[in-house]
Amino acid sequence: AYASNHLGSAQGAFDFLIEYIGSRPDLSGSEAVRVKLGQMDARLFAARSCLRSTAARLDRGDDPDECEADAVRTMHLAKDAVLSIPYEGFDLVGARACHERYPLGQMMRDARTFTLHFRDDLYVERLAQLALGNGFSAKGGRGGSTPFEEGSGATGQATAGA
Repeated sequence: AYASNHLGSAQGAFDFLIEYIGSRPDLSGSEAVRVKLGQMDARLFAARSCLRSTAARLDRGDDPDECEADAVRTMHLAKDAVLSIPYEGFDLVGARACHERYPLGQMMRDARTFTLHFRDDLYVERLAQLALGNGFSAKGGRGGSTPFEEGSGATGQATAGA
């Protein structure tokens, strides 16, 4: 759910940038600006593809540990997209992006606030452990991908707000 939210927000920022830059020949005529937009498009495609692939694996009932690792990868890519696209958009649009009539500033603030719910470094460290051959378990004593105190027997999601 978080990854989907991040992707939707990143796509909204990208759509705004395409509309704004497309209406400005000085910006749309710049090769450097178009390269940056192409990189953003590729970043969105990668995260969206990862999300769809992970959802398909979950629907098929694939191994829960492998699905959880893919979900962590998806979250990392989606978080990168939602943080980087509005930020880089500021560089493309310039100081006008700060004006309240444009949504980019609010998009960037909202994205940053929402992404603070989970620490990306803890997740990608678990992926590194998996890559190093140390395994990854969605249910083996820790439950889910949300780190919490060892041995409590519940997921971080299950104890949120308790």
